[in-house]
Amino acid sequence: MIGSGKRSVMALVLMFAAGTASADKLDELGKYIDDAWGHRDGNWELNDSAFKKLEPVECQTILADLAAAKTPDTATFNLPHDSRDLKEGQHTVAEARKACDAIAYRAKVRVFEADAVLALTLPDIEDAKSCVETYDAVIKAGVPPTEPIRKRQIWVKNHDEDFGGATMEEVGEKVCDAPLKAMEEEKAKREAPYRAVLKNDKLQAVLEGRGFVMPGGDDSMTPAKMAAARTWYQTMSAPSNEEQNCASGGERVFLKAWHFDANHKLLNVTSKEYCGHLPDSVFK
Repeated sequence: MIGSGKRSVMALVLMFAAGTASADKLDELGKYIDDAWGHRDGNWELNDSAFKKLEPVECQTILADLAAAKTPDTATFNLPHDSRDLKEGQHTVAEARKACDAIAYRAKVRVFEADAVLALTLPDIEDAKSCVETYDAVIKAGVPPTEPIRKRQIWVKNHDEDFGGATMEEVGEKVCDAPLKAMEEEKAKREAPYRAVLKNDKLQAVLEGRGFVMPGGDDSMTPAKMAAARTWYQTMSAPSNEEQNCASGGERVFLKAWHFDANHKLLNVTSKEYCGHLPDSVFK
């Protein structure tokens, strides 16, 4: 059995260890809040390093650890410099909690802004979808649609363009929803002729954006001809980690033949290597 003296010593050791851990966490809390905000165009703005997508911000994790360690709200930490919501000096955990809530809130808005800027600068159906999904997630996380988005200029296609200056809902509609709807309509219009006559693996190959040559060397991607042909061809260069030229000096070219059955299902793919320009006669 452990004597009462030894038990007391062990208790003191555990208390000391817990206190040291809490002190370290309090230091981390002060450093994080100190680094979270910076100045941009004369205004306080959350630094990119302070958040990662819609994951909990670091101060939330630190505060959860302090709560688990039963650190009281009256415990204090040092803030090395002025932050947006707290002045330089000593502050309590209770004050940090309010400051952390503000950081977490602003982080959600920044995540939406980042996706909206990406959708505007690099118009792409996947980026537009991501923007819409992020907007929905941010709204679900508690940010109201009326949240204002600060107006600023961003570089779009070789010129400055205004961004923001409206509510998050209005920015989302203009930059995410409307472009996504237009791109999906254009995609559906582009795919419709193929969907009308192709099915199974043939249709999937076309929807994936692959380019093919039909027998006789026809690369027009005409839906009716693609539906009728049992073999589709693709020309490929040599892999980048291999020799690009053959012994005679010409470029190595691989001809892939996709063989389909009458139900447009892929039977197999064969490949043959050539040197130099491929004549139409190889597309039998």
